[in-house]
Amino acid sequence: MTFRRAPWMILLAASCALTLVGCGTSVAGLAGQRAERLGARATDAWQPIPDAPTARVGAAAAPVGLTLHVLGGSPDGRRALDRAEAFRAFDQWSALPALPTARTGLSAVVVPAERVLAIGGQAGGVSLATVELYSQVAGAWERQSPMPTARHDAAAASHGVFAYVAGGTAAGRPTAAFEVFDVRDRSWRQLPAMPTARTGAVAARLGQRLVVVGGRTEAGPTGALELYDLDRGVWTKGPAMPTARSHAAFAVYGHHLFVLGGKAAGGATEVVESFSLGDGAWTTRAPLPVALHGAVAAKLGERLVITGGMVEGRASARGWRMPFPFGAR
Repeated sequence: MTFRRAPWMILLAASCALTLVGCGTSVAGLAGQRAERLGARATDAWQPIPDAPTARVGAAAAPVGLTLHVLGGSPDGRRALDRAEAFRAFDQWSALPALPTARTGLSAVVVPAERVLAIGGQAGGVSLATVELYSQVAGAWERQSPMPTARHDAAAASHGVFAYVAGGTAAGRPTAAFEVFDVRDRSWRQLPAMPTARTGAVAARLGQRLVVVGGRTEAGPTGALELYDLDRGVWTKGPAMPTARSHAAFAVYGHHLFVLGGKAAGGATEVVESFSLGDGAWTTRAPLPVALHGAVAAKLGERLVITGGMVEGRASARGWRMPFPFGAR
């Protein structure tokens, strides 16, 4: 018996064939991108991104969607910059309105309505209490209430309308000061001090915990990890980071905190380690291409991006990316 296709089946087949021919380039492109992404994951290879317009160390970073805002910093570790630049996930840099206050060693967080809060820092060797808010909608900066404790190299993270600031250098020494800013009424409030006074730590919100790790105490670099319960308002200690260091870059992926580079006891390091809030374990990841400190990093889409920092004694404009999640070492 001979099988004959119905007319509608012939038309459907022809339509599908034409669609594949017309979209061949796009399909191939997507397949290539997929293969490249899987290949990068398989080899844990850091890929370069375009150099930043400004080489700097000690900047702050705040990711908003697929855009990383890079603020302030220093071109030589001494002079403060007011430059603000944006790196978009499609590998393009652009200028943003300059910070009203030039500073280095500042912190930055994102608060509701995708606004960026720039906090503290230093200029001319003086710690600052300055707080300024950048609105993407208005394209402008606005001065906010100053921080109770003037400081630089503090760790900061946000949770809804609240911006938490922990540690840093105040009056020339590492501090345990812990304060929170409410963006709704521009008010500051003091919270229980951190167990460990330190500067140059990193902070991130993982679930209902604020995690502060690393930094430098009076005794030198530390790997101390402390968690602040946002519901109960108490600090607890967690497992120390394997590599004690300060002035590292960091990024959050789900309930994982990635810590990249930094200043260890022997100088700048290329070590990358991640902490999992779920099981409290540290994992060593693929190292950076170079040892550096004072860089900034963030999760943009499904990529981890790092840029800037001090490399071999000079401020750098270089940067790299790595698809998430990348493997353990």
